[in-house]
Amino acid sequence: NGIHSLRERGGRIRDRWKPREVRAPSLDWLNFLIADVRGGLGPYIVVFLVTELGWTPSATGFVTTIGGWLGLAAQAPIGAWLDRTNRKRVILLDAFLGLTIGAITIVWAPSFWPAMAANGLMQITSGVFEPAVATLTVGLFARSVLTARMGRNAAWSRAGNIAAAILSGFVAWLFSARAVFLQVPLIAAAAAAVAMTIPYSKVDLRRARGLAGADAEKDRPAGVMSLLGSRALMTFAACSFLYELADAPLLTLVGQKLGSDRPGDGILFTSALIIASQFGMLVSSVFVGRRADTIGYRPLIC
Repeated sequence: NGIHSLRERGGRIRDRWKPREVRAPSLDWLNFLIADVRGGLGPYIVVFLVTELGWTPSATGFVTTIGGWLGLAAQAPIGAWLDRTNRKRVILLDAFLGLTIGAITIVWAPSFWPAMAANGLMQITSGVFEPAVATLTVGLFARSVLTARMGRNAAWSRAGNIAAAILSGFVAWLFSARAVFLQVPLIAAAAAAVAMTIPYSKVDLRRARGLAGADAEKDRPAGVMSLLGSRALMTFAACSFLYELADAPLLTLVGQKLGSDRPGDGILFTSALIIASQFGMLVSSVFVGRRADTIGYRPLIC
């Protein structure tokens, strides 16, 4: 009996630490390609406008600031829209189209007003991807495997960022900086094709909204005011805001500085910076996704 008990205990320990494989090839590749399609944007826009087109830092900063504020203002409405609609995949496909239009505009009409409109469009449509993938993931996977699946999503996204940085650097070196943006329509088309292979009929649309019960009258989504009234969520939002405020602009600024010091190499330096940062995030995504449920959680506010 003692030996049998020890064997059972050892088996439970092994099961506890055994990585849980949550496979969904379509979702994996969708995360990978979304990172790719966004890889031709972001920091590259600033570097391209300043180092390749000779824009002044003030004009570039104004365009990117306006675009950033537009993207920020659209985040909550986009999330609410994705939460309510049953056509989540259609919105994702529309976002790919918007990103493609913006990238092509940056290349073919890089003057002030078209660039501002294009950057604003790209910032807004980029806000669709993460909540859209999140809601599809929650609708496809039960809570028991959701943490591992989210970690896998993040790992594939980081791998996509690395691949995009390598590809963008190679394209800029082999062709030109403009070609970095022209790869966006091709990758967006591939991502759209992958999105269409997701088994949408298996997405639990109620669970995707965070609704566990089957009774629609008793289990209804909470309103906006309930979010604003949650001290824990507001604390988490404040932490996220401060992190982004401190961290987000640094890579762009460093890439811009290196590109100014070494004209023609701005895209290459930016790609190298992205690869270095994303590799560390890939490793942490895998570890956290596999171990978070085992290690456990602590409440934001006791």
